[in-house]
Amino acid sequence: MTSKDKEISRGKEAHRIIDDDLFKEAFVDLKKIYMEEWENSPARDQEARESLWMAIKMLGAVKDHLTTIMETGKLADRQLEEMARESSAMRGVAK
Repeated sequence: MTSKDKEISRGKEAHRIIDDDLFKEAFVDLKKIYMEEWENSPARDQEARESLWMAIKMLGAVKDHLTTIMETGKLADRQLEEMARESSAMRGVAK
């Protein structure tokens, strides 16, 4: 498996995960829980508030990372398709 094939495979898997209803629900639920805990935490509990804020930010970072993998896979797929078209065109010229 070439590196492009691996990127495409990983991109498709990331797309499947991102589009999964359970995954989407989990992210929405966790963000809601973290936000409610953060809003209801005492102001004097700075450590807990910072931890909750970081948890909220990490949810976004995970989703962003999966999106990047997905987009990289799409780009690799397009590059392979373009290379195949160019190769096909070159074979037509060589005849």
